[in-house]
Amino acid sequence: PPPATERTIASYARASNAFTFDLHRSLAKGGGNLVSSPASVANALTMAWGGARGSTADEMAKVLHLEGDRELLLASMGELDSQLQRHERPAMASVNRLFVDQTVRLQPAYVAFAREAFAAPPEKVDFIGAAEASRGRINAWVEDRTRGQIGDLLPTGVVDSTTRLVVANAMYFEARWSAPFPAGGTVPSAFWADGSR
Repeated sequence: PPPATERTIASYARASNAFTFDLHRSLAKGGGNLVSSPASVANALTMAWGGARGSTADEMAKVLHLEGDRELLLASMGELDSQLQRHERPAMASVNRLFVDQTVRLQPAYVAFAREAFAAPPEKVDFIGAAEASRGRINAWVEDRTRGQIGDLLPTGVVDSTTRLVVANAMYFEARWSAPFPAGGTVPSAFWADGSR
């Protein structure tokens, strides 16, 4: 893809923010506590959008709020993602990979895009004959790349013999509090989530 510019990166950031608010509104309809990673969802969907064409690509762009030159947007997303990987111990890391069934052939242009823009080269697995082992392989890769912090990205039953492609993305965040809570202020005690006894 062409090189990202400050302007195209800002355009992608605006689209990502709009998608984040849409996602939160949609998920919050269920009520209760909510934890999500819109950046991770947007990253995975953008990787998939890179290989989509026609009405599928148009619908995905609409949901992701992507407007403008497709190649520049993809380059911008890839540049933002690569910035997360530039430090030995980043505060935030995004890990990406395509896991594709060994019977599927991806277009060479898409393989090159995934590898260059997202550092997400495809890895062949056997979803048809060994879905559970393939799920284990994906989870092991994510656990390794997140320094053991995310060990079960795909729960049992998520992939089966009908799965052909998994676009895997996980985000790992590690940072110190700007004002740490004093350890002496903590005591073992019973805890009830709803505040009742």
